[in-house]
Amino acid sequence: MINQLKTKIVMVSITLVVVIAFLFSMNFKSKGPDNVLINLDRSDLIRMKKFVSRFNEGKFDYLIAVVPTIEGSYIFYDFISTGSEVTFSIDSSRDPYSVDNVIKKYQCKGISISHKVEMEGISGLLEVSDCTGDQTIKKAGILTFRY
Repeated sequence: MINQLKTKIVMVSITLVVVIAFLFSMNFKSKGPDNVLINLDRSDLIRMKKFVSRFNEGKFDYLIAVVPTIEGSYIFYDFISTGSEVTFSIDSSRDPYSVDNVIKKYQCKGISISHKVEMEGISGLLEVSDCTGDQTIKKAGILTFRY
């Protein structure tokens, strides 16, 4: 009787330790920095929605998007929200195949995300509006997230 009770206590204890270890590892699983978007997938779209929301609330936020080109190089997008405007830059200077190897900078009064259902799935398009800087932009889509 006592041996059976000890065996049950040991089994419950081991099960409890395994469950706690599993939950702990799930909670602290490293996904990389929260402010760097590299896949332009659903999780990156969720983070960009948070950026847009923080802008609409008048709060500061900062994001970097690293977008691969067809040739295997990268274009870097920097987004900074001051709460009253969004400053973003497009850095294609590291792309040897780019037509204009420069960093373009813009200051925009608006930013939003629109969604579209396509044959390949759902996409989210990041749109900026009322921008000044290297060019005047009334409204333009600049990044597409696919999921």
